[in-house]
Amino acid sequence: MSPASAGDVDQRLAALRCPYCRGTLEVHDVPTPAEGRGRWGLLRCSCREHPLIDDIVILNDGSLGHMSEADAGVVLPGPSVADVVARLREGRTSTVLSTLLVRPPAPHRLSGRRIPRWVATASPIAREMARLRRPLIGAVLRRRRDTMTAERWLHLTYRRTALPGDLYNHFFMRFGQPRMLAALALLEGMPDGPIVDLCSGYGHLLHTLGTTRPAIAVDQSFLSLWVSRWYVAPHALHVCADANRTLPLRDGAATSAVCSDAFCYLSDLPARAAELVRVAGGGPVVLARLGNVAHAPHEGTEHTVEGWRGMLSALGPVRMWTEDELQATYLSNRTADPTIDGPDLEGGKWLCAAIGDGLAAEAALSDPAPHHRGRLVRNPLYVSDGDDERFAFPSEWYAAENGSLTDLLPGRVDPHHRTPSGPGDLTIVGVPDRYC
Repeated sequence: MSPASAGDVDQRLAALRCPYCRGTLEVHDVPTPAEGRGRWGLLRCSCREHPLIDDIVILNDGSLGHMSEADAGVVLPGPSVADVVARLREGRTSTVLSTLLVRPPAPHRLSGRRIPRWVATASPIAREMARLRRPLIGAVLRRRRDTMTAERWLHLTYRRTALPGDLYNHFFMRFGQPRMLAALALLEGMPDGPIVDLCSGYGHLLHTLGTTRPAIAVDQSFLSLWVSRWYVAPHALHVCADANRTLPLRDGAATSAVCSDAFCYLSDLPARAAELVRVAGGGPVVLARLGNVAHAPHEGTEHTVEGWRGMLSALGPVRMWTEDELQATYLSNRTADPTIDGPDLEGGKWLCAAIGDGLAAEAALSDPAPHHRGRLVRNPLYVSDGDDERFAFPSEWYAAENGSLTDLLPGRVDPHHRTPSGPGDLTIVGVPDRYC
């Protein structure tokens, strides 16, 4: 779906199937409410109806609530899929979108003291705050959504939150992050054809991979998919589905697949990897940022190097690299060598793996480099400081997560320099037109 054909999902539905009966899906349109811009309808199969909300295909059941990106806990329960289907069927669509996008505006502190998380997320107070906030989101959708940016939506969602970490800057300053460069050293070698991005988040990878490649974004968060669809990666088909279940995609729906930054947080990892191999139709599958349990800190499910290899090799040939090596490979203007493992895997905390054959041979990065695709802007890690711009981490948490940037970015830059000096220049990043 390109911006010029918003809502036209029919030609993409051939890649999808109901995750319950595995049947085909047929679109039945419903009127678009004032707050919508894309296509609205019901997708019918042999067993049930699924919502289509503002171009987002929902192939899920249960609640459409908000989950924490920090630890997968529930931030705010949402309406059930059955309720959304009923409202679409009856034409009661006026507040559906604002209900799905609103999150409680929980401040970090109140009267100098940190608010307990349950008060800010799971309590009746949080639900009431979300209810009161819904008219604001509805008004933004009706009057300002065409002038909004991804930055503004991230600000509305994360600037005042009781969740751990610095999620606003983590997502807003995603382009140029070391972990993303490592993934791109592999993804640049993906074959032509459709790619599936599992746990796609706000669509940063899909933008960086280019707008000409057919793409399917799958995530359990409606909000992140919606921001991705309208502000970051509008060319992709966006599917709201549970990554911990059978994916709502046909065998061979794509020619490759990726799961970056989230695989360790899923359940039954062998089954999840097998699903990606299935939908990639024998093409390569990249799993980025796998935790090596031999090193701290520990996040999600982790294994030793041989533990990961043993699990994944049951699905096909496996190559592995450390995140640090792939980052260095990318910054040397090269893609990864798919024929050999990287050195010193045991010494790396974060690993990346490729399952199957099909990655292109080591080569120079495309021109422009992936992180320079889009509208060129100053890396937002720089702040104005007199006659030049100074590199500064926005928070201690962000610095802890991305500390290697201190070795990759100069301390100061000329504010008038807005053209990349080369493919390894991280002081300039490419962003979508409606990003900031």
